[in-house]
Amino acid sequence: MQITTQMMQKQAQEIMHLIGIHEPVTVTLIKEYNHVYRIECPQDIFFLKTHTKEWYPPEDVETGFSVRHEQSACSLLASHGLPTPDVVLALHTRKNPLGRPFLLTRKLQGRSLIELLKHYQNDALQWDELLRITGEYLQKMHSITFRFPGYIVDNKPDGPLDDTQWQHPIWSARQRQINALAQLQQEQSKLSQQTIQRLQTLFSTLKEALEAEYQPPRFTHGDCHAHQFYLSQNEVRKWMVSGCVDLEVASAGDSLQDLVKIAIEMVREFTGRDWWTPLFAGYGKEPNFDTFRLRLLCAEENEFQWPATRQEVFNHLLKASRWSELFTFNRSHSNEHSPYENNNRKD
Repeated sequence: MQITTQMMQKQAQEIMHLIGIHEPVTVTLIKEYNHVYRIECPQDIFFLKTHTKEWYPPEDVETGFSVRHEQSACSLLASHGLPTPDVVLALHTRKNPLGRPFLLTRKLQGRSLIELLKHYQNDALQWDELLRITGEYLQKMHSITFRFPGYIVDNKPDGPLDDTQWQHPIWSARQRQINALAQLQQEQSKLSQQTIQRLQTLFSTLKEALEAEYQPPRFTHGDCHAHQFYLSQNEVRKWMVSGCVDLEVASAGDSLQDLVKIAIEMVREFTGRDWWTPLFAGYGKEPNFDTFRLRLLCAEENEFQWPATRQEVFNHLLKASRWSELFTFNRSHSNEHSPYENNNRKD
């Protein structure tokens, strides 16, 4: 659906009227699919998000399910004492100035974790503290548990999964295994026969390997990236997470997938730098190396955006036997043949 900033200027003013703001505003489209607009007023800044990705069902614009879902995720985090975006307005129908459901949030304080890490990359103390505080926040988020897996709507999934309906792979180890095997089938032309066989062997027991880590279902961001966490300093210059954004996939499920998604981004941005030690320290525990790597092997190609072919990425992941190897990507080393050995993690 085409939405333009020209259409939004008058609409944004009308939306601001709904929350009692009548001063002139400026509007900037900062992201498409989902569409996100920055609405700046003299005294405040807001972000309006409307869910426009192509995989949302047509009825979403009528039911406002995605808005209800993301609003509920924010509300649930706040109810557990976690800083979260301030949802100023959540409209679930077309009956509003935009003509479709949307979420309006107030700008978070501070800067994104990625921005701050780049700024403080020569300051080891600040670097470690930023990652440690983010790890603490993730641990608190992941300590929220549920009876059933699935999307969080009205503070919890409705009930057990229906195996006849679409499922996200973070909801069950069974679905992750199904997705991994299907993806491998589609990617065979990009991979050596030896790599295909190794992955088939690993994926054949994936459900059994991961099933225990899906229980109990935990609050999971679902599409977690380091740049989605915002941090600021309080009055005594202590770093605090002010919130995390883009909770559209928030679910009860496999919370360690959030760390996997962060790892993919951190390797791309800071390969060769030890970011995992302070992050895991803040998180309070170190994940199991083998099941963490197994999740990485299940990740789709478009999730990586590493400067490498699919074969090179798999070579790298299969070869690694410790965190420092897993999180330091070297394309030339990934071209070297190395038999996969299921070693225990060693530092």
